[in-house]
Formats: sequence, structure tokens, C-alpha cells
Amino acid sequence: MDITITDFLSGFSQALDLLNPKKGQHGIRRAYIAMAILRQQGASASIIKRVFTAALLYELGNTRNSELSHFHKHVSQISWLSSCASLIFNRTRLNSEGRLLDLVENFYQLAIIETDGGHYPVSAIETLCQSIGSRYSLDDILSLREIDQLPHIWWKLESANLLEEVRALSPYSSLLLQHNDLIELATLLAEIIDRYCHHAVGFSAQVAELCVRLAEMYGFSHTGMEEMRLAGLLHGIGKLALPAALRQNADALKGEQRKRFKAYPLITRTILEAIPGMFHVAAAASSLHEQPDGRGFPDGLRKSQLDLSARIIAVAHAYVSLRTQHSEKAALSSANALHPLRQKAREGSLDGEVVDALATLLCAQKASVKAIASQEKETCPGDKQSNLTECNVI
Repeated sequence: MDITITDFLSGFSQALDLLNPKKGQHGIRRAYIAMAILRQQGASASIIKRVFTAALLYELGNTRNSELSHFHKHVSQISWLSSCASLIFNRTRLNSEGRLLDLVENFYQLAIIETDGGHYPVSAIETLCQSIGSRYSLDDILSLREIDQLPHIWWKLESANLLEEVRALSPYSSLLLQHNDLIELATLLAEIIDRYCHHAVGFSAQVAELCVRLAEMYGFSHTGMEEMRLAGLLHGIGKLALPAALRQNADALKGEQRKRFKAYPLITRTILEAIPGMFHVAAAASSLHEQPDGRGFPDGLRKSQLDLSARIIAVAHAYVSLRTQHSEKAALSSANALHPLRQKAREGSLDGEVVDALATLLCAQKASVKAIASQEKETCPGDKQSNLTECNVI
């Protein structure tokens, strides 16, 4: 898959903005202001890359205190993101790049959120000048003053084409993400989704893995299987825009709340479709609640209108949900989870052929686990119990 670093980071940033939707394109605006300052200063390419990346993902540093250390560790473990981790998370120990981002963040708050946009915010600059030396660099403040002579910057911040402007300023240009880097970033975003939506740890990763295995059974190409992996990882992006009360126990929602919940796949689709090269991922990820009988959402498509990827992710999501413990119900075993899936297939809410394919996959995997366990016993007859149990079955 050909996905550029710039495009995926921009999409990631817009997903993070959903956690505080009133801000709208916060990360994109932050990156735009930071690039204007750094280009004014003639900063090096390495500094520009670090600050640009951290500006887009800066919202990660505003996550709940209980999550900060986990996300900090995860970002630090992604090789090409590790140099940005301290800029995103260490807000109390700031180097020169960290001070610049801190300045941009507070400048944005004063100039864009608290006042009308589209003009040079003189009062914001005056407020920030009071912290020269103690918090902000004189050079950075002077750079902000100097771009007063570039009025187009201020109206572009309010432009509908701002995303394209930021893409054009990106230090990565059209550099493609390596496959492993793409999966690592998508997995990080999936973890954020799972934690904010109170799913079990690794919930989206399990959906993704099952999507890939089912896609392989149906003969998908390598690219097709990787698109299904990304769809499984990122299917819940739109839920980040929902209040906490709407992210859980969706079956109990009624009226306007139910209507709002049913719109979240459209948010997922909008964000993913905006990433060039991810059209098929967007289509699959936003279709997991569609039903063959036409009673699903968000589009109410019928079986003849649903492609195989949509039917696969619906079954994978339903199965993993049943296998996962929720606050109101216990997790089912792999065998017991098939019963409600078959019932849903009979009722028309899931595709019966895909449910049968899942049953075949589970039987094959269980047989493989038993064969390996038997081999282990023969190799180590003193063991009381094999290390392989039903927990190894999806």
C-alpha cells in the first residue's frame, strides 16, 4: 500500500482532534504555525521533521494522566517516532524545540480559539511576550512578530484548504510509510481507540487479525489482506467523537443518543477517505454495522450492496465482542460464541456464509492446537499440562 507519512500523520492528527471536537483541526493548525516559524528561522531539516511530527501528534500529550506513561512508552518504541516522544509528552522539561511547541500551543489557544481568526493577533503576542526568558525564547517570539508581515498566513488558518497547505509544507514531501511503520502507527491509534472506548486491551487488534485470516480464506490478495488489517484496527475512530456514555452499551441507547451513535461510522469514513490510498480501508472500516437484511447503519445497505470485506469485518467484530468480557456480560468461549452468530445469520444481521467460514477457521485452528499439544506431550511426557489451551484459539 502506498501511503505517505504526511497523509497518515494528518489523518492521525484529525482522529486525535475528535477527543476535543470543539477545537477542530487543532493539530493541522498547530503544524502550520510551527512550520511558518521554523521556515522563518531557517531551521535544519531534522528539527523541522521532529517539530512537524510532534505538532500533529501533540494531542497525545493531553490524554488522561492514567494513559500518558503507556502512550509515551509506545511512541518511544516506534523507531522513527522515538525522537519526537519527549516533545509530545515531557511538557515540564522543555528543550528549544519543546519551548517552540509550547509557544505555538498557547499562541493557538489565545489567537484562534479565544479571538476571531483571519487576522494577526496582536493581543496574543503581547500576552506571550510577558513570558520571554522564563518560558519562551526571544527568537521564537521575534519570529512570530516577523510573520506579521505575511498576512496570508492568518487567513489560511481559517481556509477550508488548510490541510492541503500543511501537506505542501511537510518536510516528508511524498515519502512513503514503510509497511511495518504503517502497521505500528495504526496499532498505536487502535490502542487509543480501545482505551477511550473502554474495550478490552487489544480488542481492535483481535478484530484486525481475524479479518486477515478470513480474508486469506477467501483468497484476498496481499494488499487486500493488509487493507482488512487496517480496517480492523481503525474501525472505531469515529467513536472518539462520542461522549463517554455513548461509547459503551450501545444496545441500550435510544432516541437522539442512538441516532448519534449510528453516525460514528461516517466520521470514521471521512477521516480515512481523506488519506490518499485508503479508500478501500475506509469503506470496510465504516461498514461493520451494515446488515444483509438492510437494517444496519450508517447507509442501510442490503446484502447485494455489501462487498465481502464489509461482511467479513461485521462477523469478525461480532465474534470478538462476544469473546470479550464487558461490564454487563462475561466473555463466551470460542464454541459458545458461534451460537449467537449463527442466530444473527438466520435473522439476517450477519452473513451466514462468512459465519460458516469463521466456524471452519476455528475448527482448523483448534485441531492445529491439539496436534501441537499432543506433540508437546510426547516430547515432554513429564509435563502435567500442555502450555497450549483454548486461550490460543481466537
